[in-house]
Amino acid sequence: MDLPSWLNLMIFLATATLVGILIYIMYINGFGYVRSMSSLFNYQTNGIFEDSIHANLKRCSGRAKKVFKVRKSGFYDFNLENELESGNVTVSLVDSIGNTIFNLDKVNSNSNEYLNESEKYRLIFNYNKACGKFDFSWK
Repeated sequence: MDLPSWLNLMIFLATATLVGILIYIMYINGFGYVRSMSSLFNYQTNGIFEDSIHANLKRCSGRAKKVFKVRKSGFYDFNLENELESGNVTVSLVDSIGNTIFNLDKVNSNSNEYLNESEKYRLIFNYNKACGKFDFSWK
């Protein structure tokens, strides 16, 4: 049995809308990245239950953003370990208003900050011709 073309179109639009909503919900809950970068090679991992983000980069420039939430309010230690051969990686944490909480890089690699569990933050990774590895962790 063939369906009318308008019904096929409605089913397609409903499915596309549901997929878009699902992707948006996953992003605002910290399961995805928004990236704007160019690289020869970029491999980044972030486990759901891990409190760290690891990456191997080769000539990577640009920016990646991730929604970041903590499980409970309190002080958190943030650490950026750079093993870069060249270039630079900067990690910033920004609150929901847009205030920068910290910037971590080669020189300033540690920060201890109080975070609220009810607030959503953004992690922003800035890459400038980065080659090598880095590990960003918190506890």
